Order: sequence, then C-alpha cells, then structure tokens
Amino acid sequence: MKVWKSPVFYFGIVLVLVVVSAMLAPFVVDWGSYRAGLEAYGEKLTGRKVEIAGPIGVRLFPWPRLTAHDVRIANPEGLQEKWFATADQIVVRMNLGALLNGSIQVESINIDSPRVKLQRSLEGVGNWNFEPSENVRNSLLLEHVKLDQITLSAGTLQLSDDRRSSRAELKNMNATFSALNLAGPWRSFGSFDYDGVPLVFSASTGTWEKDEPLGLGLRVSSQENSGYSYFLDGKSEVGSIEGLLRMTPIADSEGKSDSEGQFRPITFKSKIKASFEKVDLNEIEIRPADAADQGTLLSGNASFTLDKQVKATADISAPRADFDAIAGAGSRRLLRDGGGLALVN
Repeated sequence: MKVWKSPVFYFGIVLVLVVVSAMLAPFVVDWGSYRAGLEAYGEKLTGRKVEIAGPIGVRLFPWPRLTAHDVRIANPEGLQEKWFATADQIVVRMNLGALLNGSIQVESINIDSPRVKLQRSLEGVGNWNFEPSENVRNSLLLEHVKLDQITLSAGTLQLSDDRRSSRAELKNMNATFSALNLAGPWRSFGSFDYDGVPLVFSASTGTWEKDEPLGLGLRVSSQENSGYSYFLDGKSEVGSIEGLLRMTPIADSEGKSDSEGQFRPITFKSKIKASFEKVDLNEIEIRPADAADQGTLLSGNASFTLDKQVKATADISAPRADFDAIAGAGSRRLLRDGGGLALVN
C-alpha cells in the first residue's frame, strides 16, 4: 500500500494540524472577544458583578493556560466600597489529558497582588456571603472540577466592622491553598505582616457538607521563631466558632523555651465559643510550660462583649500562688538589684 493511501498517514497529518493550530491559537485568536462570556460566568458563580479590565490570554498547548489581568469582584449593593476583591493577574493552569477525558482538573491558580476587603455592615451583614445563581447551584459541573492548589502572592487583606468602627489589615500575604476538590478538605500555609510584625500561619478544614458545621484548625506564630504559638481547633458555623484554644511558648531546636524574660513561659488552654458580638472562654487552665513543674496556676472562666468598647468579665481562681515557679531571670535580677517596685509595676 502506498503511504498516501494509508489511513495512518492522514491521521498523522490531522494530528500535526491540531498541534500547530493549538500552538498558533494564542497569536491568531482574539481571546478578548470572550471577555463578556467569562465575566458573565463569573457573575453566575459569585452572584456579584465580575470585571476583567485588562488583557486576556489563552494557550492550549502543551499545557492549557488562561491569563487574565486586572480582575475585580464587586461588593453587594449598598456598600460604599465598590470592589470586594481585585487582583493584578490571575493565571489558571489545567490538565490537557483531563480535558480530553471530559473532566476539569485545575493544576494551579496563581493570583498576583490580590486585595480583599472583608466588611461587616452596620446591620451586621458580612460582604463575604456569596449567592451563586440557581443554575450553578443545581448544576453538577462543580462536582467534576478537581483543584490542586491556589497560590497568593503579595496580597493584602483588610477587615472592617462598621458596627464597632474597627479596622485591621494583613499585608505582604503569601499563601498556598490546596484541596482534593472544591468541597475540601482544604489545607493552607503562608505568611503575612500584622501591625509591622511578621507572622506565619497554617490552617485546615474538613469537607464542606450542606447545613453542617465546618471543621477548622488554625495555627499562628511569629516568623522569628520566638514568643508564643496560638492554636484553634474547632468547628465553624455561620457567624460563630466553637472549639479549643491553646497558647504555647515556641521551643528552640533543643526543645527549650525562653526563660530570660520577667516571667517563665506559661501555657494557656480553654474552650472557646466566639461570635462577632461575644467571646466566651470556659474551663481556662494556665500552667507553667516546664513539664517538671506540674500544677495549675490559674483556672476559671471569662467572657468578652465586643462592642465599640470591649467589656470583660472573669471568674478566675488560683489554686496555688508560687512566685518562684513563674519568676523569670529578669524578675530575679530586679529583686537582686532592689527593684521591687519596678517588678510590681
């Protein structure tokens, strides 16, 4: 059989044309013409206006990639601030083989310079509650989406509560989020600056199930590997968190914590139930961090009412008061130097 009569020959020509077309597509197709469709689908997913103000680029071969510049998601109606979130650039990379098999496997989503503004209004409503369209909620499409990881670079997170006139800002946020699928479980880790202090965090969630609390774990500590680590292990429902809160001193490479301060390191543990209006700490236990010095220094309960002014009530008892057990090297130095009043201060 002559080669030009072979079906394999024609299949090879078609394959070459497909490959060449995929390589040339980003240069000959005006992907900006798909801007309206992408924005419309983003609105269906979020229930908010989505705008892609910058260029859009798509490459199909050898690894599918979508790049969008200057992406914005609007706030709900009624808020003074127009945008809930913006990003300089979003790059989505997908698995070509999965697309050919009829599924969507997102290998990575890289978001450059995201700026997110979380806000609670005077009516107590948060702007982070999204309402996807009914078609999206009833669709099975998202169940077929597999997601490997999301990376944030040089991000900023602003938090504001209009009811308490309070503001906070996390800067220089770099983080990675990963999950088996959109419903979780999610894992994340990263770093950020708060009030000029560099911090690191790690977090995890359970699998999201409708009308069920979401399992949540969070750890925050200093980037300088000093001070204390804060742990939260519990469950989150709409507007509230309930679980176990712990605070432990950070140990060095030999497993020792710093005892050169005014007081020796302690550990803190309590049950926590928190909402925007109130924080309850129950079964508080404060102990020396040194395992050789067993016993509870303080125990009890405390409650904080979160209004324009924070009001605290506490019922704390001390089973024992052993100053020598908690005095650090700094306190002993003050006593030796006759600085008793300074130590009390």
